[in-house]
Amino acid sequence: MRSLNKFGTASSALLVALLSAGTIGAEVLEIAQWFSTTYYRYDIDSEVGGDGIIRITAVDEYELFLNGNRVGADADWETVEAYQVSLENGENSIAVVVQNQGVGPGAGLMLEVEVGDEQFASMTNQPWFWTGTPPEDDGWQTADVTREEAWTRVQNGSVELGAVAGFQSLEVASIAGFPGGVDASRDRAGLLQMRQVDGENLALGSFSRPPGLADGSLLTFWSAGAGALNEPGRLDLGRRMEVNRVRVITQGRKPQDYENNSLRGYSVQISDDLSRWTEVASIFGITNFRETEVSFPEVETRHIQVVIAEVRRGQGSKVAEIEVFGTGFAEEGQYTSQPLDFGSSTALKNFGAVSWDADVPKRTSMELQFRSAGRDQVWSAWSDPVSESGVSANVPEPAIFLQYRVNFTTSDRRRSPMLRSLQIAFDTDATPVRQALGSVQPLRVPLGRDTTFVYTLDLDVADPGIEKIGIDVPSWAELAGPVEGLGSSSIRTAAAYDSERRQLTVRFDPAIQPSDDISSLTIPFSTAQYIPLFNYVAHIFAPGSENPVTASENRVVDGESSTVLQAWSVVISQSLDQVLLRVRPNPPVFTPNGDDRNDFTVIEFVLAKVSKRQNVDIAIFALDGRKVRSLRGGSLQAGTYFHPGTAELAASAPGQWDGKDDDGNTVPPGIYLYQVEVGLDGSNVRQVGAVGLAY
Repeated sequence: MRSLNKFGTASSALLVALLSAGTIGAEVLEIAQWFSTTYYRYDIDSEVGGDGIIRITAVDEYELFLNGNRVGADADWETVEAYQVSLENGENSIAVVVQNQGVGPGAGLMLEVEVGDEQFASMTNQPWFWTGTPPEDDGWQTADVTREEAWTRVQNGSVELGAVAGFQSLEVASIAGFPGGVDASRDRAGLLQMRQVDGENLALGSFSRPPGLADGSLLTFWSAGAGALNEPGRLDLGRRMEVNRVRVITQGRKPQDYENNSLRGYSVQISDDLSRWTEVASIFGITNFRETEVSFPEVETRHIQVVIAEVRRGQGSKVAEIEVFGTGFAEEGQYTSQPLDFGSSTALKNFGAVSWDADVPKRTSMELQFRSAGRDQVWSAWSDPVSESGVSANVPEPAIFLQYRVNFTTSDRRRSPMLRSLQIAFDTDATPVRQALGSVQPLRVPLGRDTTFVYTLDLDVADPGIEKIGIDVPSWAELAGPVEGLGSSSIRTAAAYDSERRQLTVRFDPAIQPSDDISSLTIPFSTAQYIPLFNYVAHIFAPGSENPVTASENRVVDGESSTVLQAWSVVISQSLDQVLLRVRPNPPVFTPNGDDRNDFTVIEFVLAKVSKRQNVDIAIFALDGRKVRSLRGGSLQAGTYFHPGTAELAASAPGQWDGKDDDGNTVPPGIYLYQVEVGLDGSNVRQVGAVGLAY
């Protein structure tokens, strides 16, 4: 099994493990490191300038720049490097690029600058900024980034100062930025999760009165006059958050400015409705004029105000920032991998199943998406999100590179999904085509009406050839005419609808070979579409392989009108108000007596309109309202869920009922009620009916 090296590729010298028998030449890339690159900026204003020292370390590697010039680099976070530098008299720009390999011992950048008697140190209350977006050029090293959307204030890192030696200042602190809102190293090595918000200013960018209290700039400020007792500075966090700390930063540039501008006392109050305020903390007799901080038991609130409770006699005050802090995890995060070449930047790959080891607590979610690229590194669109391990990457193939991204969300800020490892199967020898381009006609169809489609697949056949082709369909489908372009091959058996894969599968006998000189196949089929938009994607299988090559879309757009002339994306030409259609038992009366005749029924239905999977609950009730049986249901996509025709296939149908209750006992004969319920955002849709059971 290949492991991921520092550059996102798989080293060919590492161990290669075969998958299960039947998958030709398959290998697996094991990923348990979550690389990230963060760009930091810090501007200091030196009153003296001249020769100075910069001391720095970072997890895991850094590159340091001063005023646009490279100063040095290091890859040992446990040592502090001291660089002799020359600083300008006035503003100086410090830029640092940090690469974190995501395997521990945490995340953090620590830095201090000494020039003459002046000392500057990395702290979250200083105007350090960061971004995870790669800058287009080197201009970011000196440009003003304080107003750029891509840059934000740093938060606490997770490396303790005591873990390294060599800093002279006691004020140095570990600071960090977490690209994509995910943290790969804070708690346990090799664990990818959403970033924790402790140390993050939760108020940054929020609405404030007066303006400028939460804009991230220490240059804007709230100017309160000498008679401003009981005057409030208010923040609207935009939603209820759990907070436990408030920091007030005084505006100024010199020590005397801070003393003249500082509040001498204030109270912190919270409210959910702006009418009733509750005090949670207060401070008086302030002597730390540059900044103050108050802590209090964690409380959930949306509005926070700092009320002036004490001022210097005859002296006003200037508050540069009010910062709010709390605990828990961010509400969402996204990790995007580096491009993966699986050990070769030239060999074509056929990507297989993707599986992972993860914990996804209740009220959280984790989804993965993928995209691929060829030698030209032109990337495909991101695939639809998937949340179940063991699925296909579902990207255009064969390709050279693969990239994935992980999407995290939580509605419980105390919990986060946690991804430990990711496994991606691939092979380089079971590629039945060098290229496959698919399109379908028509591109607009009525919702729910059986329609005849014509699928065109342009092929560049490769050895070992094509044994079968599967086309993704939205519901039950069948061939609607002869397949054209087969040459000497023929259809082995009647095309089959695979209800588990939602594919119409066509098998060839013998397998199509490169010598057949086939460049295009035309496949007519009929199906009904119940989803607003569906992609009719083709999958091409080599003989003996269950890892298909996924075709690319053969999309043609009119340059003048922007009209799509050719594609595999089909939209419906009309819409219906109903989500559940054709809900009925089949058969309406059944006899579960074990004679293999009419032993079960299937609660049939059509799930329409929805563009993503929805949770469907199917239940059987007695006439007195007592629930008798919960059927399979589950997370379903739009389509038809009818009686599949045989007992073997019906065993996996969502609405199959064998006449037994949840304890496995056959219920008495009589009339029972069924209910099919779809859990939509904000409301549920349900339909009920009756089914008869007899002996």
